[in-house]
Amino acid sequence: MKDNLVQSLSRGIDILRFIAESEDGRRVNEIADEIGVKPPAAYNLIRTLASRGLVEKRNSKYQLGPAIADLASSHLKRRLITSAKKSMMSLSTKFPEFSFVLSELSGREISVRLLLSTDCPSYVQEPSGMSFQFYATASGLLFQAFVDDETLETIRESSPFSEDGIKLWNSLDELEKSLLKIRKEGHAVKPFDESSLFAVAVPVFNDKRRVIAAIGASVRKKILQEKAGCDKEIIRCMKEEALKIK
Repeated sequence: MKDNLVQSLSRGIDILRFIAESEDGRRVNEIADEIGVKPPAAYNLIRTLASRGLVEKRNSKYQLGPAIADLASSHLKRRLITSAKKSMMSLSTKFPEFSFVLSELSGREISVRLLLSTDCPSYVQEPSGMSFQFYATASGLLFQAFVDDETLETIRESSPFSEDGIKLWNSLDELEKSLLKIRKEGHAVKPFDESSLFAVAVPVFNDKRRVIAAIGASVRKKILQEKAGCDKEIIRCMKEEALKIK
């Protein structure tokens, strides 16, 4: 029984590899010939893989299913989280007065994935249910500045400027000028003077130069005023650390 289970797993992997090597999928008979079994046996293996979303049938052929992409995405996200934790700890060591966050676009909102607070500087938290606004935060403005046009359109649909942004900005034109400045400078600073916090965010890009996350930092302005040049220094260091996150 044990050997059969191992053999089934091995054949399942061979099926996935064989399908992955094709342009438009494989038929049951092709798969059966490739792995050296009869079509009914191949079909049972394929059906098992399909039940887990690893393969799916399209136009009478079997192709890789969505679970394959989900597994790859989960691996990349975990690698991103692990890498970001190291960078945030490094930044916290240099700038202990600051709190740090890592945020991502998740559907139609900005989700905070990591939090390193001054209250607990030795531990990077992975909070749940914590999110940022698009128009009132440095990270929200940063994402609007660097995402592609299609994603920006989705953001504006879920959080309309006429409802959420007009309260903070005099006009959409004023917001767009701020986003242009963010793109030129490579970082976003929370622009509202009435806030008691200095908040800044820098982008994390993938190999294709698409923004995949944002590192944010915040500190009370009173503390910042006591350290001349600290704002420029932390922005420089954050950009350096963002390049290390993959």
